[in-house]
Amino acid sequence: MSTPLRILLAEDSEDDALLLLHELRRGGFEPIHRQVETEGEFREALAEGEWDVVSSDYDMPRLSAPVALDILKQSGCELPFIVVSGVISMERAVMLMKAGAHDFVEKCDLGRLGPTIQRCLREAEEHRGRMRAEELLKDAIENMADGFALFDAEDRFVVCNDNYRTIMSGIVDYLVPGMSFEEMTRAFAERGLIAVDPDDVEQWVRERITQHRAADGFHEHRFKDGRWVRSAERRTSDGGLVCIRADITNRKQAEVALREGEERYRTLYEKTPVMLHSIDADSRLVNVSDHWLETLGYERDEVIGQNVTEFYTEDARRYSEEVALPVFFRTGSVQDVSLQIVKKNGDILDILLSSTAQHDPEGGFSHSLAVLIDVTERKRAEAHIEHMALHDSLTGLANRFLFHDRLQTAVSQSARTGNMLALLFLDLDDFKDVNDTLGHDAGDDLLKAVAERLTSYLRDSDSVARHGTTLARLGGDDF
Repeated sequence: MSTPLRILLAEDSEDDALLLLHELRRGGFEPIHRQVETEGEFREALAEGEWDVVSSDYDMPRLSAPVALDILKQSGCELPFIVVSGVISMERAVMLMKAGAHDFVEKCDLGRLGPTIQRCLREAEEHRGRMRAEELLKDAIENMADGFALFDAEDRFVVCNDNYRTIMSGIVDYLVPGMSFEEMTRAFAERGLIAVDPDDVEQWVRERITQHRAADGFHEHRFKDGRWVRSAERRTSDGGLVCIRADITNRKQAEVALREGEERYRTLYEKTPVMLHSIDADSRLVNVSDHWLETLGYERDEVIGQNVTEFYTEDARRYSEEVALPVFFRTGSVQDVSLQIVKKNGDILDILLSSTAQHDPEGGFSHSLAVLIDVTERKRAEAHIEHMALHDSLTGLANRFLFHDRLQTAVSQSARTGNMLALLFLDLDDFKDVNDTLGHDAGDDLLKAVAERLTSYLRDSDSVARHGTTLARLGGDDF
């Protein structure tokens, strides 16, 4: 059964658009499309329609892929963007990928289009899952039993939740972005909201600012109205401060609220669609999210208590033990550490790991909270794009861009060293008759056979290396 696909085509060639739609139907899709050729039409289509994917030719008289990609980003629509075009340079391909394009497919190789769209749609759904997880985390912060506030690296107020405003209600007019923590603290003391002797107010202010900036441990303070509040600060990776305020006036009520908060956190931790794990001071796993287990194929009792590095490749294990873990335990955080992790079935995933230390009530290390992002497909796509930019997709030989680069290098070396340089150009006689009589599939098979035959004639010492032989397909039946 065909899968409906709402596709926006930025294409000025009706024939190319028909070929693309035909290839999508062959790939199991039932495309619902709109074809546009100008910036205005593209903007209008984005505003009026709901699309699954955008396909764009690289260069058209009134629209180009870079411009279309920029319009798509400005619109706020998070859609897979695929460039379907003729051969483009590696520099342009890399530039598009860095700008946000998901992939590109050459028009001479439309067979890749269906699988490419399937992968991009899958990655888009995974991205939406991560966004939902982020929203869930934001909601969890707002619904925390404690007050939560964030200060930037300059110790200026950024944002807080409603519970923080309730606890600090005496200086709510100071809870505005840009206000320094020192100004807030001094106002709190000068308004007589803290239970200290008037002669000790200045000393209390200095001590409170020192505690805040040290971001270590927990501190309890008695307010003038009789409430007791526990405060804690932790540094963020960018040098800012996360501040937690808990009303501990009724200790028993606080304990109940803490248990409820821990249960919400545990549920959020285990059920969030993101790979999470936590380790203790000996690098042993103490908790993992369900998504971590599902992705790697393990059961919970197979991993809890194991050293986290046992699930890494040998190189990743060595780097983690010698570099990443020592840095983490010394500083309390690491960010975007590139590692390879091994699934239960032996497959290897490329991941980016970021982790922060969590502390116990006495301020000692309790466990880590690590987020693992699977970048395997992204790395494969990047490697594939780099290969596609320099190699012929049909024969696997070097393409004209790689050939010209090698030729320029060889000419320069020949001029410098005086060594001889040979250049052979050949094509296939009557190749058009093969395509016309037997079909393009037969023509493709012939080109691949010729490439294999020519490759077999190279000696072991001949290669595509800097000083060896380069065998390339320049296009059509030209070698």
